[in-house]
Amino acid sequence: PPIENPDRRASAEGSFRAFLDTYFPHRFPLPWSGDHIEYIADIQRAVLEGGLQATALPRGSGKTTIAECAMIWGALTGRVPFGVLLGATKPASFELLDSIRTEFETNELLLADFPEACYPIRKLEGTNQKRMFFEGKPVRCKVMKEMILLPNLPGAKSAGAIIRTAGLTGRVRGMKYTRTDGSIVRPSF
Repeated sequence: PPIENPDRRASAEGSFRAFLDTYFPHRFPLPWSGDHIEYIADIQRAVLEGGLQATALPRGSGKTTIAECAMIWGALTGRVPFGVLLGATKPASFELLDSIRTEFETNELLLADFPEACYPIRKLEGTNQKRMFFEGKPVRCKVMKEMILLPNLPGAKSAGAIIRTAGLTGRVRGMKYTRTDGSIVRPSF
């Protein structure tokens, strides 16, 4: 489908906070605190410029939910071709990815403005057994327990982006993904 509101999308692509406010008001119903605004700015800076950042906020303040949304923003805007979100344990990491998958599958506004990523994921209907084609060419798209591979649609900023999770004690070093063209990508965020 076409993009419903290109201006709304462009605004959200340019600002992580605008992305959160626009597409995730159901996840963040309260006003942002100063600490939240600083945390959101730190994440945006890390996505745009790289670097290291450690942030401490109280339990229950939304750190994990903001981090999940950061993965979505980075992947959809093409700024994070391979992002890894770490959970305390392997099962906890599966919950993180399930939360992200749920947004791709059910967030109507995200579908409206990022159809090139959300629409094919929805068409999978919870399985990776479906073969999809766009203009006669196969669309490679996967939603698995530990990884989401966004559709490789030509011209899409998010084409082939990977969101992966792991537990803190799991194998994090050496992660890679081999694309269909033979190129190897490693985590960038």
